[in-house]
Amino acid sequence: MSVGPCPSNNEQCLFLAYIGNNKVFLLGQAYNRLKVAIIQLKNLKLLETVYLRYQRPLGSGYHVEDSEAFSVHPQSGNWYLVTKFPPNKIYKLTREQVQKSAGKIQTMSYLGELRLSSLDGITNAEGKAKENYQKVTSMDISPNGKKFILATYGMGIEYYANLDQLQTLQLGTSKILDLKNQTMKLEVLPQTEAITYTNCGLGFAYASEKNKKREGNKLTPFVHTMNCH
Repeated sequence: MSVGPCPSNNEQCLFLAYIGNNKVFLLGQAYNRLKVAIIQLKNLKLLETVYLRYQRPLGSGYHVEDSEAFSVHPQSGNWYLVTKFPPNKIYKLTREQVQKSAGKIQTMSYLGELRLSSLDGITNAEGKAKENYQKVTSMDISPNGKKFILATYGMGIEYYANLDQLQTLQLGTSKILDLKNQTMKLEVLPQTEAITYTNCGLGFAYASEKNKKREGNKLTPFVHTMNCH
C-alpha cells in the first residue's frame, strides 16, 4: 500500500495494491490480475478500483509477472511497480491514466530493468549473487520524490533517481537502468516485505509479515528502523 495525492485532487488517498502473480485468462492470453483500490483518507471512502496489466518489454502483447513492490509518487501522483524476480523491471502508470480509467484495464508502461546482481554487498563469498537478495519485496518513494528505496530478503537498496524523470520505452526495446545507489545490509527476517521512508526521507523502517516474538500473550511483529544522514 501507499499514500499519495488522490487522482482527481491534491487531497491524500490510500492506495491498496492487489498485485502478485495471480493469473486471469482473457481472449486466450494470460494476464496478471492486478488491481488498486483508491480510498480517500479524510472519510475512508472507496473512490474506485483500477485494473492494471504490464506492457511487455520485449516483443508484443502482454505477459504475466510476479510483483510485490508498489508506490505512488508523492509529488506527481504517478504509480510505480517493480517486479520481484531478476531482472527486476520497473513499470509506470500516469495519474492521467488513472483519472481516465473508467473501469477499463490500464496498461503500465515499461521503464527499464535493474540488475541487482551487480550491486555491492549482494554476492556471497564465492562472488555469486545471492538469490534472495535479488528478490524485490517492497518499495517506497521519498517525500520529495527524488529517490526511492527497495527491500529484498536481506538488502535495502536506495536509488538516487526521480522515477518521474525516467523515459518510457517502446515495445520491443529493453534497457538496463544505471542509477546511482547505495546498498544496506538489513538484518535478515523471514518474509521481509514492507519498507517505508520516515517523514523527512533520511531514514526508513522495514518489517516482516512472519517473524514475531511473544510478549505475554501477544504476538508482536518485528519492526526495524535505520536512520541515515
